[in-house]
Amino acid sequence: MHRFRSGTTIRRMRLTAFVVLATTLLVPVSGLLLFVSYVLNRHELLVAGLYVMSLTVFMLILRWASTLRTRCPLCMARVMAKNPYSSHRRAKMIFGSHRLRVALSVLLRNGFTCPYCNERAHLKLRE
Repeated sequence: MHRFRSGTTIRRMRLTAFVVLATTLLVPVSGLLLFVSYVLNRHELLVAGLYVMSLTVFMLILRWASTLRTRCPLCMARVMAKNPYSSHRRAKMIFGSHRLRVALSVLLRNGFTCPYCNERAHLKLRE
């Protein structure tokens, strides 16, 4: 089990995990709101859908900026960003996404399994 060097890295990992999960949920919600507002011809739903879509765009930009600095403490691969690396053959996914699995593991288990080196990292400081 590997640990991190600084508390800043741990806070950044938790914040990025929250942003990844929020954008994963906001994209279908904004699309659904816009579709329902079109079908029902409701102006209020259209305005709400546009607000949610603008929030989604902001969160996607924040996601892009924050995922660049979330790295595995062992292999130093960016675990929540798009990488040109091959994932480990035993790496597991949730809904077809390694990044979503890492984000959920960080938020729920306080650690994650790297999809590239398949080693467990715990969100605690080294001693």
